[in-house]
Amino acid sequence: DSANAIIFAEKQAEERGEIKGEIKGKREAAIAIARQLFDILDLETIAQKTGLTLEELRSLEQDQTF
Repeated sequence: DSANAIIFAEKQAEERGEIKGEIKGKREAAIAIARQLFDILDLETIAQKTGLTLEELRSLEQDQTF
């Protein structure tokens, strides 16, 4: 029935929101860690340890110098 369909759709949307929030939080944590490592590790090592790409790290590094 339509009430069950609405409840199911709301649950799915809520779960997707939680997953997106979790992914965003993990990315923000990786960025924070990377920023702390710029002065002691090379970008390749930081990329391996954080899961961020070299392109992302180069962009972050440039932003940090300003």
